[in-house]
Amino acid sequence: EASDARAAEAEARAAEDRVAAKRAQRALQEAEQAFEQETEASFDFWRSVCETSAAPTLGAKVDVASADLLGNGRYGFVIKCRNRIDDRPVVVKLMGTRWAHVASKEWSQAQAVGKHENIV
Repeated sequence: EASDARAAEAEARAAEDRVAAKRAQRALQEAEQAFEQETEASFDFWRSVCETSAAPTLGAKVDVASADLLGNGRYGFVIKCRNRIDDRPVVVKLMGTRWAHVASKEWSQAQAVGKHENIV
């Protein structure tokens, strides 16, 4: 009887270990998938930057000469200027290349939103 109890206990531990291993494998696969998505978003972002320089694009959309600095922080600067199309005030966030990974994530999220009147 004691040996049967030990065998059952060992089998239960082995079953728990198999479940834990499957969970770990699933978590690893999810992490790899998230990494691949983030990497692809980063590549898309840099491809877009290479295809069109940010400065001419920004200058075509907003009047940078009329810009007022609203603030600066860890990631870059925030300015208020005028939209060239309808002369409405807009706020622009300018990020340095040091924070390109953050800009990449924000760009990816904006791409998911698509065209929106409040996103230049």
